[in-house]
Amino acid sequence: MKKIKVQSRMSVFMLAIIVLVCIALIGAVFYFIILDRTSTFSYRVRSDGWELISALIIFLPFLFREVMKKGQYVSDLIVADSFIQLVYKEKGKITEIETINTSDIKSFNVNVHISVIYAGRRKSADVTNFVDIRLKSGEVISFEAVPSALNFSFCAYNFILDLIKVSENIPNFTYKINTDEQAFKYDIQYFAQHGKRMPLHKQKGGKALIVIYSFLLLWIVLAVGTIGFICFQDYMPKPKLASNEARYMELYDDANDYYTKYNDYDEALKYLSEAKSYVNNDYQLYLLEAYVYKYKHDYRNVLNSANKAIVLLNSNQKSVYNKAKRFNYPGIKKSGLVAAYTLKGKAHYKLEEYALSADAYTNVIENCYYKYTDAYFRRGVSKFYAGDKQGALIDFIEHKGIINRYFEEMSDMSYPTYTQKDLELVNKWISACKN
Repeated sequence: MKKIKVQSRMSVFMLAIIVLVCIALIGAVFYFIILDRTSTFSYRVRSDGWELISALIIFLPFLFREVMKKGQYVSDLIVADSFIQLVYKEKGKITEIETINTSDIKSFNVNVHISVIYAGRRKSADVTNFVDIRLKSGEVISFEAVPSALNFSFCAYNFILDLIKVSENIPNFTYKINTDEQAFKYDIQYFAQHGKRMPLHKQKGGKALIVIYSFLLLWIVLAVGTIGFICFQDYMPKPKLASNEARYMELYDDANDYYTKYNDYDEALKYLSEAKSYVNNDYQLYLLEAYVYKYKHDYRNVLNSANKAIVLLNSNQKSVYNKAKRFNYPGIKKSGLVAAYTLKGKAHYKLEEYALSADAYTNVIENCYYKYTDAYFRRGVSKFYAGDKQGALIDFIEHKGIINRYFEEMSDMSYPTYTQKDLELVNKWISACKN
C-alpha cells in the first residue's frame, strides 16, 4: 500500500511563514508584557512595539486564508493491490474516502504539465498533474495534483514518480509529459526505466555542476574548519614548548603588557632584554622592541631592531611566538616583513633620511597583501622631500585611485579607513608636486 500526497490548501512555504510570524508574535508579546516592566526604553519605542504586535495580530488571518478556503479537494491517493482510495478533505478535515476497486478501472491517465520559472539565473519548476480515472461504468473522476509545494524536496514532480513506483498496481496506467524543458522529461523517463533518478553526470550540464558543487563543498569545509579553529583554539591542546621557550613567552607577554596597557616603555624593554637570554632568534621579539623604541622616539634603535627582524624573516627562522600563539597562516612571513619595513620607513623619515624611507616603503608595497594600503602615500611624501617630485606624483595618483576604489567597495564600513579628508589631503600633495 502506498500513500501519495495529492494536494493541500497550505503549502510548506506558507506554513513556514505562519510559524515564523507566530514565533515573532509570541516573542514580542512576551517582551513587551513580561520584560517591558523593567525596561528603560522610551515611550516611543514601547509604542512602536505595541504597534508591531497589533500589525502581526491583524496579519495572521490573511496568512490562514488558504486554509480557510471552502471547497472539497483530493488530499491523498492510496494505492493498494486490489483497490485505490481517494481521500477528500475540506478545511483540513477528512470529509470523504472514495474506494475504487482496481477491477472497475478502465484507464488511469496523468497529464504532467511542467513550466519553468526563471528568477535571474535561478530557475524553478511549476508542476501540475491532471489526473483522469475512467471507470468501466463510464464514470470519470478528475482531479489536480500539485504536491511540489508540500515537500521539502529538490524534485518538483514527486507525484508522478510515486505513481510510477506503484504503476503495476494500476490498470492501464499511462502518463504524458508536457514541457519545453527536456531535462525534466528525460529524468522522468529514466526513472520509469531504471527505478531511480537520472545521475547528475548524465544530465545536461551535469558535469559542470559537479565541479561547481565540489568547489562549493570544499570552500564550505575550509570556511567551517577555519571558523571552528578560530572559535575553539583556546580549548585545543596548547603547543608543547621547551622550558626556555615557555620562560621566553612569559617575559614577552609581560613586556607586551607594559607596552600596550601601561605605556611603560622602559619596563617593556627590560623584559624584552631578559627574554633574549632565553630566545634571541624570534623576529616577533624584535618587532615589538622596534615598536617600543618608536614610542620612545629612539629611531636609530627602531632601525636596529627592525633590521634584525627582517634578517630573521628572510632566513625563514621559525618564530617561538608564532608557535605558542598558533600563528601559522600562509601570509605570516609577508605580514612580518610589512610591519618591519613600515617601521623602517617611519624611522628613516623621522631621521630625515627620505631616500632610505622611500626604499623601505617600496619593500612594504612588494610584500603588502592589503589592497587599501597607504604605503604609496607615505612613499610619495618621502620621495617629495628627497627631491623626486615626479616619482612622488606617480605615488600620490596611485594612492588617490586606492581611496576612490575604497569609496566604491567599502562605503558601508562603520569605521572607515579613508574619509573625504584623506582625498583632499592627497589632492593637495598632487598640486604641490605639479607646482
